[in-house]
Amino acid sequence: MKGAWIVVLALAMPLALAMSQPPSPTPSKSAAQQQQTSGKKDSHANVSNPRLASAGTHVNEFVTNVQTQEGQGESAAKWWAIAIAGLTFLAICAQVFVYLRQSNIMERSLNTMNASADLARKEFLVTHRPKITIRSCKPNMGNMGPDHKVTCTFLYQNEGESKAYILEIGTRVFRSEKPWTSMDRAIQFGDPDKTPVVVQSGEDRTYETPVRALDVDQWGDDSWWFAGYIKYSDRAEGGTIRKMGFLRRWKALTRDWVKYPSDEHEYNY
Repeated sequence: MKGAWIVVLALAMPLALAMSQPPSPTPSKSAAQQQQTSGKKDSHANVSNPRLASAGTHVNEFVTNVQTQEGQGESAAKWWAIAIAGLTFLAICAQVFVYLRQSNIMERSLNTMNASADLARKEFLVTHRPKITIRSCKPNMGNMGPDHKVTCTFLYQNEGESKAYILEIGTRVFRSEKPWTSMDRAIQFGDPDKTPVVVQSGEDRTYETPVRALDVDQWGDDSWWFAGYIKYSDRAEGGTIRKMGFLRRWKALTRDWVKYPSDEHEYNY
């Protein structure tokens, strides 16, 4: 912006100096010489008549004055034309400067508004974020296969203050002495369910495992586990992606899934 103003000043300065020094009008040399030659001829031709010579001299002086005034008028007209052109140029330069300055101000204002809107959105999501929690887990006795295996269901709820966009759900029901399925103490899940689901604030949803895994004939002990996770976001595309996980252990006495105290498998962030 400063560079544009310096260029305008550099262009306008020579023109302003030229306008401050108008040219001094001078009579045309050819006209003066012609008048002097004409005067000499007239004085020589009328030397024998003094009155006629005097009248001729006055006529010559009058003609010289008229031509001098015409020359001065032409010089003044040219100077005024230059002055008007210079003022027009300065006005255009001033308009260009104002336009560039306003454009710069508008651009900075737009950047400030975008930054403020982004900050406001982040603050809103921090204080009004979605939050998915598991409410209950149960065996689905109404979906039993010929091998006496059933699916399991769990109820999850959005306890946050904004919509939750479910991106991915993974589950596994297995039988083991320890709450993991691999040597690195991790639970290996199968292919996740990536069906998009939108959960409103305070809304409940029920999910059923895609595989019948809980064997009714063998649920008389406490070696069954039900693990899962939900990955969700605060926007349909992009946004902040969060994940929560849960782990339940089968209690044979009450035939129900009970929360297992494990920070490694019970998390919500």
